[in-house]
Amino acid sequence: MQGENVSTQALRISRRGRTYRSTSLRVVPRERGHRSLYVVVRTRTGAEPTYQAMRSRDAYAAVSATPIGAPDLGSCSTLVGDVDLCAGQRPAVLSWTDDAGASWQGRASALDGLLLSPLDSVAPDVLAVMGGGDGATLFPFESFERSTDAGETWSSGSFPLFDGQRAYSSGGAVLRDGRLLTVLGHFADDRPLERADRPRGLYVSHGADWTRMSPHPATFDPPVPHPGGYSSIETVGASASPDPVVWVETMDGTVYVSTDDGATFTGLALDGPGARRR
Repeated sequence: MQGENVSTQALRISRRGRTYRSTSLRVVPRERGHRSLYVVVRTRTGAEPTYQAMRSRDAYAAVSATPIGAPDLGSCSTLVGDVDLCAGQRPAVLSWTDDAGASWQGRASALDGLLLSPLDSVAPDVLAVMGGGDGATLFPFESFERSTDAGETWSSGSFPLFDGQRAYSSGGAVLRDGRLLTVLGHFADDRPLERADRPRGLYVSHGADWTRMSPHPATFDPPVPHPGGYSSIETVGASASPDPVVWVETMDGTVYVSTDDGATFTGLALDGPGARRR
C-alpha cells in the first residue's frame, strides 16, 4: 500500500497471494463526477479508533477481493469470527470458510435463479443472503436464505410487500440481536415527480421474523435530510471485528457509524489520504 499512511495490518484483503488484515470498517462511496473509489478503514493507531479514506489501486483491490477458493462470479461478506460467506451464481451456491479459504463448506442455494447478495452480519452464527430477480439497476427486496447455527441448517423465506408493492433494497446488515436492517429507497409504484408518501430509508425486521419489516427510527448526528420524501440514505453495511459496527452512507457521501446496533448513528470526520473535506 505504497503512498498510503495506513498500515498493511489495517486491512484484510486476499488479492493475488497478498493478505492484509482489517480491524473493522470498510466502505466504498462514489465521488460525484469522478470514477474514484474510496475505502474507509477503521484503525487503532491510538487509544481511540480513527477512520481514514484511501484512494489508490489498493482501494480497488479491497473492493474486488474475494477469499482464496471463493466461487466464481460470486460476492462475499465477512462475518463474526472472520467467517467469509460467498454466494456463487448460475447455479446458486453458498460457500463459507472460517480459515481464510484453506477449507470451505457449501450447499446449493434454495434461491436458485435469483441474484444473490451476502449480508454483512454482526450476529454470532448468523449467515444470510438476500435474493431478488433482475431489477435492472435496482435490487428487488424479494427473498432471503439464512442459517442461525453457523451453517448447520438453513431456511428461506420471502420479504414482505408494502401495500401490495415490491420494495427495492440497496444493502442490508444483520444486527447483533438477529434483526435485519436494510435500506428501502424505491417501491414498484414509484412515479417520477410524484411525492413519495410511503417512508423511504432504513427498515428493520420484527425481531428474527424477516417476513415483517417496519421503518427504523434511528437517531442521526448530524441529522440526515429527507428530500421530497425519498431516502437520502444510499446503503447500509456492517463489520463484526474487532467490535460490531454498523454504517450507512448518504447521497452526499457522508458516512455514519453506529456501535449500538443501529439505534444511533454519528457522522464521521474523515482524515488521511483521499479524505473529502466538508
